[in-house]
Amino acid sequence: MNKTAIVLLLSLLAFSSCKRKGSSSKESQEKDHPKEFLYLPTHGKGHEVHHTYYSLSFRDEHHLPEWVAYELTSKNIRRGRTKRHNDFDPDPAVPLSAHPRDYTRSGYDRGHMVPAGDMKINQTAMEETFYMSNICPQAPALNRGIWRELEEDLRDQAMNDKHLYIITGPILNKIEKRIGRNKVSVPSHYYKIVLDYSEPEIKMIGFIFPNKKCEGEPLDYAQRVDAIEAMTELDFFSALPDSLEEKLEGELHKEAWEEIL
Repeated sequence: MNKTAIVLLLSLLAFSSCKRKGSSSKESQEKDHPKEFLYLPTHGKGHEVHHTYYSLSFRDEHHLPEWVAYELTSKNIRRGRTKRHNDFDPDPAVPLSAHPRDYTRSGYDRGHMVPAGDMKINQTAMEETFYMSNICPQAPALNRGIWRELEEDLRDQAMNDKHLYIITGPILNKIEKRIGRNKVSVPSHYYKIVLDYSEPEIKMIGFIFPNKKCEGEPLDYAQRVDAIEAMTELDFFSALPDSLEEKLEGELHKEAWEEIL
């Protein structure tokens, strides 16, 4: 593990320790949150914001996140009974987050990066997913189609006693259109990366979707994670042991996900 990853890991451990609620038992906390994965993508160009149940890196010049990261667990889904919030609000921690009106009559949905359906844990979790810092302009055919299908598939997988680590966001290296008074960037593509660190089969998969109607199944859009790193200039899961990171990110493991997605 390189020096940067170690420093980031230690700082995130301290951050997570302050935020976690419930059992004060160290053994219980480490069981629920494997400490080697309490870290975020590196090499981002935005500023990090840490909400209660997810984190993001926000790019002011685009009025969008470059990534959001969170954990999806069976426990959180099973105990979730909170109704959908549906009120979009500027993020109080992000002065340059977009305004909901930027999307009005734009032809684009206010697309969640952290889905509201993954955050029914409590009212705070639900409301924070409606911060505009978690929202990107998505074509309705994408947001309500294959993107939603993938989100539902991942919830089904998490319900099967899994603990998934999800990083998702827009690809911001080529912006040809902006919307609203704040000139919010409209990405041409979106990505999603999923890590299942459950034994006996540790697996990772990445996806890239064009911002339009996508035919076929989610797996048709699977990509190597190192290819997504090249497009986004981000380094995902850098605190993994180098050999494991290279294997998971450098190969396309579609067969391991075929029964899930």
